[in-house]
Amino acid sequence: MIENVGDNCRCNGFSAILDISNSFLGCHLMGLFTFKPHRRTRIEETQRRFLLPESEEETKARHGAAWKRYRELRVAFPLVFLGWLPFGYIGGAVFRFFGWNTDFLMMLILAWIPFMSIVTWQWAFWQCPRCGYAFRGLIDPFFPKQCHHCDLPMWAVSSDE
Repeated sequence: MIENVGDNCRCNGFSAILDISNSFLGCHLMGLFTFKPHRRTRIEETQRRFLLPESEEETKARHGAAWKRYRELRVAFPLVFLGWLPFGYIGGAVFRFFGWNTDFLMMLILAWIPFMSIVTWQWAFWQCPRCGYAFRGLIDPFFPKQCHHCDLPMWAVSSDE
């Protein structure tokens, strides 16, 4: 919504924030739900590996890449979750110091919420490199020692461990 106040034109900050958040989440959800026939799911890959076993080097490389991604998400989660308030506070101080319009900063801070939920979702449902299902279960939701479905130990570089 745009209001005309004299010669100045001012955006309604809340509706702009909602529009940005909705478009960001909509784009992300469209990316999740689009049909990609050339991509196999992790479970299909697991079934394929059962029929056509891969070499030990391929397994180590695949597990190493998967655990690297898990480490990135495990570090990103607390940074994104706890970094929201300091970012808003420091950004607010900088914007007020230079006399800039804080409506833009408010949009950035509120757009952080969908970003935070996406990172949390990716970390919570990170897929096991062996079976392809979610590594965590309801019993040990934060720092599991092994896969909830196939009992693959944490940080295992081989499927035989």
